Amino acid sequence: PMTDGFNIHGPIDDTPIGVGMVFQNDHIGFSNTFDFFVAGSYKLPIAKKGHILSLGLQAGLQSFIYDGTEAILDNTLDPNFAAKYSKLGVNFGFGAYYYAEKYFIGLSIPKFLNNNFDPNNEGYKSTFDMKNTHMYIYGGYLYKIIETQMKTTLLFKQVYGSPDRKSVV
Repeated sequence: PMTDGFNIHGPIDDTPIGVGMVFQNDHIGFSNTFDFFVAGSYKLPIAKKGHILSLGLQAGLQSFIYDGTEAILDNTLDPNFAAKYSKLGVNFGFGAYYYAEKYFIGLSIPKFLNNNFDPNNEGYKSTFDMKNTHMYIYGGYLYKIIETQMKTTLLFKQVYGSPDRKSVV
């Protein structure tokens, strides 16, 4: 398996708006998944001085390619290895990030839709299913110890459909 990724993002000068793009390519065996997303964010100042709430959305395309004809086989009668598919789907995500001078907390759901290739439907079957949605919750705090600063962070990843139903830290 091999994964390639490229992300670029940044603010638009003199505005509370940020923009970005995500390219990701996953190659596993005879299948290849390519994601392209565009993202936008907006910073909302909160009543307390120095506190900011940023909200972001992303939307994009996902391409799935399966080429079983690349297999080197002794038995060529298996129809799964004679197949070649290429399909396109859509997805979108959301994130929120609250921060102040000494702490931050965030929530991210990068992909709301579960896109599965459905050979009977000749395309993606896009469903919204919280059991298979990846959710990230993270936070941190800045400690000042004498003349040194230490920023601690914690990340929880929840996948409701995972077998052990445990969060990963």
